[in-house]
Amino acid sequence: MKNTEKKILEKAKIILKDLQGEFFNEKNIEKINFNAEKEITVPKKMKLALWTIVINEPIFDSTIFLCISDEDAEPIYIRSKHKTSEIIKNSDGIYIRK
Repeated sequence: MKNTEKKILEKAKIILKDLQGEFFNEKNIEKINFNAEKEITVPKKMKLALWTIVINEPIFDSTIFLCISDEDAEPIYIRSKHKTSEIIKNSDGIYIRK
C-alpha cells in the first residue's frame, strides 16, 4: 500500500468535485476500501492495487463506485448502475469522464 486512506479520501473529494460540480456533497461518501490485487476490465483487463470509494447518490437512490489506483493516486474509472466511465485529466487539470 503506497497511499493512506486519508490521502485517497482527499483525492476522491477533488475528483468528485470536478465530476459532480455543485451536486457534490462529501457527506455522500460512505466508505473507502483497499484491495491489494483487484482485477479490473476498464480500461483494460489487469490486476492492480486499487482503492474503491463508495458514494451514496440519494437523489437517484443508487450507489456510485470511484476507483483510484494505489500506484499513483489517480482515478481509473467511476461506475454507476447504468454506466462505467474512465476518468482523465483535461488540459486545465480538471478531472473529466472520458
